[in-house]
Amino acid sequence: MDQVFINEFDVSNRAFSALVRNDILSLSELVTYSEADLLRLPGLGRQSVESIKYGLAELGLELSSDEKATRRRAVNLALKDRAKRAG
Repeated sequence: MDQVFINEFDVSNRAFSALVRNDILSLSELVTYSEADLLRLPGLGRQSVESIKYGLAELGLELSSDEKATRRRAVNLALKDRAKRAG
């Protein structure tokens, strides 16, 4: 997949803003997240995630369904959050 930035992605303004605040800036990065991963991120609720899934589907893409990746991402997010609080 070529590097496509999320500002070129048809998604709701709220979902777009939440993705940017969570440093998810490209579609290639976004598709590594599962629905559960996205729902754990600040500012992304059920409607925003549905908007993201719909936008990805229009491009023939989908969120990750890899359970191991979801667990790894949960650990990484927790470590990132801990570093922000300590920093």
